This record gives sequence, structure tokens and C-alpha cells, in this order.
Amino acid sequence: MVMKQITPVFTQAPTQLDSNDLARMFVKSDLTILNWRKFNGLPHIRIPNTTKYNIRYDINDVLEWAADYKKKVDPDMIPKELISHVRQDLLKSNT
Repeated sequence: MVMKQITPVFTQAPTQLDSNDLARMFVKSDLTILNWRKFNGLPHIRIPNTTKYNIRYDINDVLEWAADYKKKVDPDMIPKELISHVRQDLLKSNT
């Protein structure tokens, strides 16, 4: 029997952020980001088989959520390596 190597479903993709990145983008605390995730449905990805702190956020999903909930984003705080992955219509609607 030949065993195939399983590749992880969720890896650190170029469009993913962590909670610290989100806190800087929204100019809020980490606790606020946690509360938004728990109570307001902030879209997130939990990486399986890791600690509870390995939560990632897709930047386009977060910007769509921010537009729906009328949250302001500081565009200067979006990591520079992610700017090319951001849908520009979402960026304009949240600033």
C-alpha cells in the first residue's frame, strides 16, 4: 500500500492576516477583534490541529464584512505585501 503525503488544507496564504494585523488595520485592540469574531461574525479560518491562537483572516472577506458592518479601515496599515491581493472596490468602500 502506497501512502500519499497529505498537504495541509490551510497554510499561511498570501492573503491571510492574523489578529495583530487586523487590530492595526482597524485601529482597535486584539480583544475587540476577538469580540467581533465571537459576536459579530467576523469571517475567520481556524487552522486545524494547532493551538487556539492560530486563527487567520482572509483580507477580502474581512473587508466585505467591514463594509457590511460599517467599520472603518486604515488603508495605510494594511500590510504592503497584501495590497496587490485586495479587491480595490472593497478598499475604497471602507476608508
